[in-house]
Formats: sequence, structure tokens, C-alpha cells
Amino acid sequence: MSVDRIERARERFARVAFAERLGVTVDAVALDRAALVLPYAPDHMNAIGVLNGGASASLVTLAGTLAAWTGIDLDAEPHLSCVDLTMQYLAPSGDEDVVAEARVLRRGREMVFLDVDVRSRTGVAVCHG
Repeated sequence: MSVDRIERARERFARVAFAERLGVTVDAVALDRAALVLPYAPDHMNAIGVLNGGASASLVTLAGTLAAWTGIDLDAEPHLSCVDLTMQYLAPSGDEDVVAEARVLRRGREMVFLDVDVRSRTGVAVCHG
């Protein structure tokens, strides 16, 4: 059953227009886990040439969403939304891809609590949410 939910989550994510617009791709997905890649693009950088905080926050939200989806029945057409997001920016990221790794910490009846780390491809911790 969890394999089916994982595939449905992956299929649903493939239809997220915002992720497509950013160029985000799925690196890995498993029950309660997801890893996404945000490729380097000049449009993702801020005025001083480092990854824009909004781009990294969007990546955190997208990765958390996919991880959360792996454990729910998406056929039931649940009403889903992000109710809180806290970001800690740890280091700037320049001209390289970044990877977000999300994991579910706890599933409640109506809420899912997640932890997401974003690192550069070279392993530098960029942010946490």
C-alpha cells in the first residue's frame, strides 16, 4: 500500500506547475521522505548573486509537501495546506544546484510535522526549515 501512495505522490508532484517553473526535480522519494533538486539558475539568485531566500523557502515547502503526500490517501481529495514555515538561513549558495531533503517527524490526525534540510551539491548546509 505504501508503494502505491509513494507513486501517487510522485505523480501528483509532477503536476505542480510552480515546481516545474522553478525547474525542481525529484531526486528520491520514499515513505515519509523526499529529496528535491533546485538547479542553479540566474533567476534563482538575489541581487548579490546568492540563492534567493524565497527560492530556498519554496524548495523547503515543496520537499515537505512531497514527503507529507507519501503517507496520505491522495485519492480521497484531502484539503492540504502549509500552516507554518520557519526558516534558518545558514550559509549562502552560489552557482550550484541545491538539494532539499525532507522527512516526516510526526503525523497527527490532521497535521504533518516535517523537517527539511537544504544543502549545496558539495554538502554545505544552506538552510533548514
